Amino acid sequence: MRISFNRILGSIAFSILILIIAGTLAAFILKKADPGKGLRKKDPVPAERTAQDSFSELGELRIPIKNGKQKENSTLVLLPWLSYDPGDKAFHEELSQKKLKIRMIFITYFSDYTETELLNFGEQKIKQDLLHLINSELVLGKITAVYFSEYIFLE
Repeated sequence: MRISFNRILGSIAFSILILIIAGTLAAFILKKADPGKGLRKKDPVPAERTAQDSFSELGELRIPIKNGKQKENSTLVLLPWLSYDPGDKAFHEELSQKKLKIRMIFITYFSDYTETELLNFGEQKIKQDLLHLINSELVLGKITAVYFSEYIFLE
């Protein structure tokens, strides 16, 4: 009896498919799966915002966060931007000069907490805390809001 090569490949592919389905079902049954855990609603970008009243020069931040009960480190990917009163060129210049200090405020804030703590705080509390911390470092004006274009936990 001769077995064809295509039949062997088909059997291997079918076995892999069954293994993937069994692993997925086991994860759900054992309650280790948490679909949608890191999802959030994206901050709306106000249509009237222009380069003169928003500061988006902070760039993407990859922040290692504290270990909780998890054994592996988590990383938070963050793309923040700040809004302020329109037309204030001197204040925009101050933000540009203090860009590294503002980035460090974000890094220090998020690295002090675990993923679970940050999720429990809620996005609004985090934004208010950051607003207060950043405004305490500024002299020529105050930012009005903190927004996140990206806010994703990586494991």
